[in-house]
Amino acid sequence: MIDYTKYTLEGAGAFLIIIIAYKIYRMRCNTSSKCCKESFEFDLHNDGTQSEIIIQPPRGVSNTS
Repeated sequence: MIDYTKYTLEGAGAFLIIIIAYKIYRMRCNTSSKCCKESFEFDLHNDGTQSEIIIQPPRGVSNTS
């Protein structure tokens, strides 16, 4: 006899993990980091629900081509 409750609980747990991962992926967040005696600076930004991708040049670099 097959124990369907085991598969049901595993499926529900996997579905819950997928939903939580998707919510974290869509969450808005901003972060910045500096390393190597502040020689490198990283600014990361996730707009969350915004569907278009905006690529901006680093500060001090003009975007006139």
